[in-house]
Amino acid sequence: SINMNACEKELFDVFVKLDANSYSDFYKISDSEMEPFRDRVLSILTGCKDFLSVRYVHPSLNDIGLGVEGEYSYNILEILLIVRADNRFQKALINYKKLHKNNWEDTDSFGYSKIMHTAAAFGSKSNISFLLNAGANINAKDEDGATPLFYAAIRGRQDIVEFLIEKSADVSVVDKRGHTYKDYMEFGKDIN
Repeated sequence: SINMNACEKELFDVFVKLDANSYSDFYKISDSEMEPFRDRVLSILTGCKDFLSVRYVHPSLNDIGLGVEGEYSYNILEILLIVRADNRFQKALINYKKLHKNNWEDTDSFGYSKIMHTAAAFGSKSNISFLLNAGANINAKDEDGATPLFYAAIRGRQDIVEFLIEKSADVSVVDKRGHTYKDYMEFGKDIN
């Protein structure tokens, strides 16, 4: 087994390649393009001693010359969502919940839950359903007050927007800047 530092270093290398293809818009990568990344991630995780604690720490945008401070990381569940390892994700979620008990939804450096946001941005309907059945908060807010519905909207994932609304996502939420999920859909048109 590889130690955690080596494991996370290998994941970092895989995600750097993914970022080069999509600049964090992983949902834009086709399933066939994602397949070698998914296979590599699953291979790396097989060699990790404690894969439930693995994190991919994204370099800050300041580190790569864009002048934005901050660090963002993905936990193991988010990594599996991004690479579309659906079966592995669902098994990992069960074990992750046991390990982390009340804090299983995880939080970012600001203390906000983000697993549902990642699922709305990158995940499948089945994984979103699995999370909701496990007790995830469909209306969890990030540091800006945006919910998972906003994340799906800005990425132009109309099928996920409709699915979240069908599952009772609150369409009346307004973020800290006064924007609704519909505003995010408009913003997304400019970047997608």
